[in-house]
Amino acid sequence: MSQERNIILTSKGIYNMKDKKLKRRIDMKVVLGVSVCKTTDEFVIHCSDIEYDYNFISNRVKKIVEVLHSAFKEIHNKDLVVLGVDFANIKSVVTQKKEKKADPAYTKMPNAGQIPVQVYLFGKNEKKIENEVNVTAPKPTNTITELENPKLKWNNDQAKIEDFKVLKVLGRGSFGKVCLVEYSKNKELYAMKSLKKDVLLNQEQVENTLQEKIILSTMKHPFLVSLAFCFQTTDRIYFIMSFMRGGELFEHLRKFRIFDEEK
Repeated sequence: MSQERNIILTSKGIYNMKDKKLKRRIDMKVVLGVSVCKTTDEFVIHCSDIEYDYNFISNRVKKIVEVLHSAFKEIHNKDLVVLGVDFANIKSVVTQKKEKKADPAYTKMPNAGQIPVQVYLFGKNEKKIENEVNVTAPKPTNTITELENPKLKWNNDQAKIEDFKVLKVLGRGSFGKVCLVEYSKNKELYAMKSLKKDVLLNQEQVENTLQEKIILSTMKHPFLVSLAFCFQTTDRIYFIMSFMRGGELFEHLRKFRIFDEEK
């Protein structure tokens, strides 16, 4: 039976709310992974021990998986398992309450069809990006020392972290967060993306981050966000970008599917 619910994710657990009443809480420690439907917004959160699975439909499924992955990795120190499932089979991978009562170790979580979580969330295709911007991929870096190498030109002498006043957090992701900031020299607003160096190294995302900097600083178009400044501290890399109100185009596309001519 379908029921309308609110899902709340924290670093400790998953909360199933009906209006303001808590119907169920799942400890993040017992999460096994998530199955996502390949063609709809339906997904299943798989659990271990006596906890039976969650089955949800949400047009923000990717954002939910992103937050879930961040909390999961903080506790388990590994990537969340994401599995792609056909629409016809999505119901068949949900472990029911009665099945868990009979055998707490039982699970219908698939053992095939795994999608790397970064591919699912961000659709990484490094070759395509490389060809579109016509740049040569930088040599992969693997140590903090190499990240701090001035030859990589992270720093822009025109700005530093002390020049920006943080106004509020706009969003959080797997590698860091984005804040609304005010530049002290001209009082203009920017979006400041901060990336944790240790996370980039552990996730082997240094090369992709270098590519992101190249693309942001190379592409100049009125419909694309541009890079104003880039600099680093001992533990983080900062991208200072144009602040665009209204949220991501991707989120609006997920919500409306098709824009009418007026939109």
